Amino acid sequence: MNVLTQDPMLVPVLVSAAAHDWVRVKHEFSEDVFKAALFKHKIYEDADVAQHMQMKQMELMSLAAQANPMMMAQMMQGGMGGMGGMPSNMGPPGGMF
Repeated sequence: MNVLTQDPMLVPVLVSAAAHDWVRVKHEFSEDVFKAALFKHKIYEDADVAQHMQMKQMELMSLAAQANPMMMAQMMQGGMGGMGGMPSNMGPPGGMF
């Protein structure tokens, strides 16, 4: 929680890592195959998907803030950066792996 207070943009990275692990275990697709399919089908361009991702990110941040109320106050002071979907400096989820 302390690390997320310092850098709340780690949440999308953590979510991405968990999603890729889930796909690997549940469906036996490698990360490269999964990412290629996401880009081939232009999933990141779908407005409904972007809205859903934003909603889930907000839910995660809310849960984190409940666990550490000071985190929300610090994030509000510093701004949320890329909370409009994917952070512009990060690219699509999983892009850093």
